[in-house]
Amino acid sequence: MNYKKALLLKKTKGQGVIEALILILGIIFIFAIALPGASSRLKVLQVKTSREQNQTASLSQNEDLPLCGDIIAIPSSQGKAPFRVFLVGTEKQGRYKISGFRWDFTGNGSWDTEVTKEPQNYVFETPGDYNLKMLVIDERDNSQTCNQTIVATE
Repeated sequence: MNYKKALLLKKTKGQGVIEALILILGIIFIFAIALPGASSRLKVLQVKTSREQNQTASLSQNEDLPLCGDIIAIPSSQGKAPFRVFLVGTEKQGRYKISGFRWDFTGNGSWDTEVTKEPQNYVFETPGDYNLKMLVIDERDNSQTCNQTIVATE
């Protein structure tokens, strides 16, 4: 038993130098590679956290706005003029119940309908690209404008 302990404790010439070099290389690794890498990862995490907090703050400011649903154009959003479309507004559940939609068929800035949940028929008489707008209105009169391009070809 004493023989085995003696073998483990006996150091050869130069073994102490090798151990010292390994220790120095370990310290260099920690200070030159590991810590700066951890520091840069920490900075990335801080930036991500900051962005998420800013997004949460902006969401809380806009949480009362209704969410845009889809504008469904039947048969499609492109066709030969005069192009007749059947338009259906869909809703996404926001904070409050949706009371209806208003429509601006040509994108000229004036609403062509009153507030309604009824699907709309419209004919795009002349060729062109039309910026169709749908205003989503909830029960608290909060609103959000949704857009879709309708193309009437020749």
